[in-house]
Amino acid sequence: MKCSWADINYIFLTGTVRAMEARGLTKDTLSRILKADSVREGLEILKNTIYFDYYRERDFSDNYDDLIAWRRSALYDFIAPHIVHPALLQLMAVPYDYHNLKVCLKDRIYDRDNKDIMVPWGRIAVDELRDIFNNEAYNKLPEHMHRALEQAVEIYYSSKDPAVPDCALDRAMHGHALETAHELGSPVLARYWMMRIDLFNIMFLFRKNIYASHELVSQFFAGGGSIDISLFIEGLSDRNAVITVLDGYDEYKSVAAAAGAYDSGPLALEREADNALTAFLEEYRFLPWGIEAIYIHSCGVETELKILGLVFDCMAAGVDRGLLHQRLPRIFGGRE
Repeated sequence: MKCSWADINYIFLTGTVRAMEARGLTKDTLSRILKADSVREGLEILKNTIYFDYYRERDFSDNYDDLIAWRRSALYDFIAPHIVHPALLQLMAVPYDYHNLKVCLKDRIYDRDNKDIMVPWGRIAVDELRDIFNNEAYNKLPEHMHRALEQAVEIYYSSKDPAVPDCALDRAMHGHALETAHELGSPVLARYWMMRIDLFNIMFLFRKNIYASHELVSQFFAGGGSIDISLFIEGLSDRNAVITVLDGYDEYKSVAAAAGAYDSGPLALEREADNALTAFLEEYRFLPWGIEAIYIHSCGVETELKILGLVFDCMAAGVDRGLLHQRLPRIFGGRE
C-alpha cells in the first residue's frame, strides 16, 4: 500500500508530535546534564522535559535504561493506532526485529540465554521469535529475515568468525529497511535509508581491522546506497580512494574529513555520520503532514535516546566530559 505525499490521514498525528517535540531534549538541557555531578542529578534535570511523564508514574530512580525504554514505548504506543500504512510501522520496527534476530541466533550458536536484552518494539513478539528458534521453525519468519538468517548461518559455519552474526544481519537489516521505504513510495524515506546504507558501509570499512580477513569482510557491505559497494571493497586495500569519493558528495564532506583522521580516533567519524543523518532529517522536518513527518519524528526520538544512553553510560563510567563532547552531534551541542 503506497501513500501519497503529505497524506492527509496524518494531519492530527503530525500536529500532536509537533507539540511533543517542543518538550523533547534540547541542546541547552543536555548541556546542563553534562555539567551534573552524577547520573542521578542529570536525570533530575530531565523532569523539566517530556520525561516528567515518566517520573509522574513511578518513584524516582537512577535507572536510565528503564527511562529510555519507557520513552520509546510511549512513542510507539501513541503512534501505532493512528498509522494507516502497515509498511510504515514495519519500517519503524525493522531495526528491532533484526536486533532480536541477532540475539536469538547468537544464543543458538553459543548455547546461552540472553532474552533479557531482547526488545519489545519489533513486529515479531519476543516470545514468538524465541519459539521459532526453540522449535527450529525458521520458515515462520518473514521471507527477508528467513533468507538473512540462512545466509548468516552459512557464512558463520564456514568461517567460525564470531563477528559474522552481527555483520550479516546488519547488512540484511539495511536492505530490508530500504525495500520497505520503497514500498511506501516515499522518496524522502528511501533517500534516508540510502544514506544509512552509505554510512553503515563507511563505518564498517573503517572498523574492518577488528574482523578476520578482507575476503570475509567484503561479504558484509550493504547494497542500495548512493555509493556502489565495489568502492568499499576496493577501499579494503586503499581507504584513500573511498575518502576521495566521499569528498565529492556535499552531504559527506565532513564525513570524508573525519574518515581521513580516523587513525587518530573513531569519535569524529561517528559524530559526523550522525551529523549527516540529522542534517538530512532537519531538511524535511517541517513537512506539513504525512508519513515523512511521522517517521522523521520517530528518528528524532531515536537519536535523542541514543545520545541520552551514551551520555549517561559515560557519566556512570566516569568518562571525561570533554571527550564525550567530541562525540555529540551538532544538534546536541557537539563540535561544529
